Amino acid sequence: MQETANSMGKLTEIGPIEEAARLCYRWHTGNAVDEAGLLAIGDVFGSPLTRQQVQQIANRMQRDDSFRDLQSEIVARWKHRFDSAAVLGESDAQAFLQELFVSFDHNLLFQHNVSANCTVIERGKVSDSRTYYAGTMPCWTLHLTTAGRALYLSDHFELEAGPGDLVLFGPEATFHCGRHPGARHWSHHWALFQPQLHWGDLLEWRPLDTGVYHAARNDTRSLAKIQSVFEELVEVSQESSPIQTDLQYNRLEELLIRARGLSTPLDDAVDRRIQKACDYMRRNIAAGFRLDEVAAACNLSTSRLAHLFRERMGISPKSWSNNMRLQQARKLLLANNDDINLVARRVGYEDPSQFSRYFKKSIGCSPREFRQLFGRQPRPETANNTVAAVAASSGNR
Repeated sequence: MQETANSMGKLTEIGPIEEAARLCYRWHTGNAVDEAGLLAIGDVFGSPLTRQQVQQIANRMQRDDSFRDLQSEIVARWKHRFDSAAVLGESDAQAFLQELFVSFDHNLLFQHNVSANCTVIERGKVSDSRTYYAGTMPCWTLHLTTAGRALYLSDHFELEAGPGDLVLFGPEATFHCGRHPGARHWSHHWALFQPQLHWGDLLEWRPLDTGVYHAARNDTRSLAKIQSVFEELVEVSQESSPIQTDLQYNRLEELLIRARGLSTPLDDAVDRRIQKACDYMRRNIAAGFRLDEVAAACNLSTSRLAHLFRERMGISPKSWSNNMRLQQARKLLLANNDDINLVARRVGYEDPSQFSRYFKKSIGCSPREFRQLFGRQPRPETANNTVAAVAASSGNR
């Protein structure tokens, strides 16, 4: 704990969040921060970065004019709070750190060959923000969820990832990702890398979208080995030796070989009648439909469709259509700023309260909170409040 003077001139202890905020402010205003301070900053943001890694990121930040200007604007807005003698307080400290975190450009994490680390994101903490990748990364990205749950989504896919899920992204991938709103935390290993020339086959995973690939969970032993290799990759990435790059690529290649073995191809053998039912429900998402209408479109009886659908899809047609409506709603919420009631009607809900109730039950937060959490450019002044709102709304789940 550090001490600072309050408005009465007395020394007051400050907590780790305010200490990290003051260290970040010092750093961004050109003042020196010692090794303990740099490590404290890394801990607050959820990744145990070494002093060397933090310093490398800082150097890349200083060379990036647009990012440096954006961060300078944030620091300037908070100058009066940090320069005053008053205690900043945990709430304001977290709001300041949240602004810095939301504005962070993930391209700055990548060096030139391989970068790897692990990140722990907890509900309501500074690192609890969502990331939007706009198809401009200079490298490939690999995620392995080790605990908790994550949500990945774009215009064409939605994936809830749990322990053992591996997700691979090419440089052109466009998607949102972050802690699942219904989960308390998300822990994951990540690696940024430029593939070796002979790795073409190793990157041919099950595709979810353009540049997005997924490896399905498998037996415990295989996943334990993958996690072990990933942890070795992280350890090697924190070393400093002439053979570091060779060791990194060695671990990464083994990781990709093992992961590709878990990736299963898309099931092309879906019953045509079931596919026809799904297509009919998608086309009539706004107008609504009855099950007998769907069955008639497939030349099946209602009871036969219900039995066949559950047998092949694992859920009832009603549950599937409701999930499909809510997935479409999440895409619309991120694609534009239309009124939430209008979004509800576009996906077949005439009753906005029913839509909000189903939405929250499905994802863990309200439609409005979801838009704020996963929007492409969250407003820094509201990001922290949104996290607190979600924590309050789902804290007893």
